Amino acid sequence: MAGDITVVDDFEGAMISTGRVDGSRLFMGIRKEPVTKGYRLEFDYNLHFHFGIRNAGDGERTVEVLVDSTPDDELARDLRHLWVGERPDGPYRIAEVNGKMNDGFPVKYRFGLSLPPNSTIYVANFPPIPYDRLRKDLESKAERLNARRRVIGTSEEGREIVAYELGDVDGIRPLVFAAGYHPPEEDPVSISAIFDLLMDDGLRRDILKSMSLVFLPVLNPDGFANYMQGSNINGMNFHWHFFDSRGFSCREARVVWEYLERIAPSFFMDFHAFTFQSWDSRPYNIPVLYCASGPQRDVQRRVNGSLRSLCGGRYSVSEKILAPDLLVTALRRDLGTVVSPKFHVNWQDGPEGVKELSREAFEAVVRAFDGMDPGSVLFRPRGGTGKGLMLVMRWRFLDLYYLHLRPVLGRIKGKLSGGGGKG
Repeated sequence: MAGDITVVDDFEGAMISTGRVDGSRLFMGIRKEPVTKGYRLEFDYNLHFHFGIRNAGDGERTVEVLVDSTPDDELARDLRHLWVGERPDGPYRIAEVNGKMNDGFPVKYRFGLSLPPNSTIYVANFPPIPYDRLRKDLESKAERLNARRRVIGTSEEGREIVAYELGDVDGIRPLVFAAGYHPPEEDPVSISAIFDLLMDDGLRRDILKSMSLVFLPVLNPDGFANYMQGSNINGMNFHWHFFDSRGFSCREARVVWEYLERIAPSFFMDFHAFTFQSWDSRPYNIPVLYCASGPQRDVQRRVNGSLRSLCGGRYSVSEKILAPDLLVTALRRDLGTVVSPKFHVNWQDGPEGVKELSREAFEAVVRAFDGMDPGSVLFRPRGGTGKGLMLVMRWRFLDLYYLHLRPVLGRIKGKLSGGGGKG
C-alpha cells in the first residue's frame, strides 16, 4: 500500500530539503547552499543527496525516486551506482542502479529502488563517512607513525585544523599533501591510505632521510561535521575562492595560508574525488612554463608525467585551476612551490581502488624528488631583480593565454563541432 512507504530525513547527515511520496514515486529536493563566485566563474556544488526510505509493509516494494526532477524531464546520462546501507552511520556498500541524470546544472536524478519488506534503507550518491570516524582514524594512524600533531588554527565554529608532520619540517622544505575541502568527496580517506603505506618503517625512514612530509587531511572540518555540499559553515567554497579583495575569503583560508607560508613547502598536492560521476581519475596539470626555475620545471614535469601515467594518460589543464584567487596559485607564485592541484580519485572504483591510487600518487611524487634537495625548487620572485621582472612578464603572457584566450578558443571550437564538453 502507498502508505507503507515513508521518507526518512530525521538523522544526522541527511542531505535533502524536501521529500514526499506520491504512490510509487518519491520526490526529493537536494539541500542547497550558496553558489561560490570565483575568478570569472561560478561553482555550484549542490550535487549530493543522502536520505532514508522506510517500507513498513509485509511485501517487497519497487519505487521510483526523482531528485530535483519530474517524470517528464529528459535525462540523458546514465547513473550507474549509489551507496546503500541499513544504518544512517553505515556501513555503506556500492549498489548498481538503473538510473538517469542530466548533463548540466541544476543536477537532476531519477532511479529505481527495490525495498525489502519491513525495512529501512539509506541511500546516497557519495560514500557517507561520519566526520568523527574520519578524524579518529587519522589521529590513531598518525600517532602510530609518531607524527607531530600540530593544531595550526581553528575553523569558524572552533574545530581544530590539524597538520601532521613527519621529519625535519623546519630544516627540509616539506612535501605537503592535503584533502578535505569538499565534504561529500570524503577524500581524507586518501591521506589515511598514505598513512597505511608509511607504516612500513623502512620505507618511511628512507623517505625522511632527504625529505619531510606534512599532511593536512581535513581543511574544512565544519563542512564535514555539518554535512555541507562543498563549502564551509558560512557557505564559502574556499577551494575555489581562497583569496578575496579583503585578503582571505574565510577564517579557514587564513589559518591554512599562514601555516603554509611559514613552512614554505617545496610541493603541495590536494586530493579530491568524483563520487557518482562516471569521469575517470585524473590530475590537473600546471604547465611547466609557469615554473620559476630549472629545478622547479624538472620536478613539475616529472610530477605531471607520473600522475598522468597513473591515470592512463588522462589529465586536465583548465583556466579554473590557474585562477589568481586559488591557494595553489599563491603557493607557486609567492613561494615557488611545485603544485599538483585537485588530484581526483573516483569512488566508482570502490574504496580499495581509491586507496590504492592515492598511495601510488604519493609514491610517484616522492620519486619525482628523488636525488634532489626539496628546497632547491623554491624561488621568491618579488625581489625586484631583473629575473623576477622577466618571470612576472612571462606569467602575464601565460595568464593572457590560459585564462582568457584559450577558453574563448575552446568555446568557438565547441560551437563549430556542435557540442560542448567539460571544463
